[in-house]
Amino acid sequence: MAATEVLMIIVIVGAALVTVGMCVAVIVASVATTAAVRQEEWLRTLKRPAPSRLAEFVRAVLGVYVRRMDSGPDEHRPEEGPPWHLRSNGPTQR
Repeated sequence: MAATEVLMIIVIVGAALVTVGMCVAVIVASVATTAAVRQEEWLRTLKRPAPSRLAEFVRAVLGVYVRRMDSGPDEHRPEEGPPWHLRSNGPTQR
């Protein structure tokens, strides 16, 4: 066999291994997410800390975090309303 044939076989086998590895990772992530979501729904714990490490990890990956009910986006400026409530003073005259 020539060196180029061996190199091509190595590249093809490497690409196949990477593809299989990525497919396995997607399947494992899907199963973990499904298990964690079922656990969260069964225990109704989305407003409380996660019931297990798996649920905590899946929350972190998906970007779902527990927020205190008394904190919100307007906590820093309670006197100001949302930006769509701003009113102009009308047209100015010179």
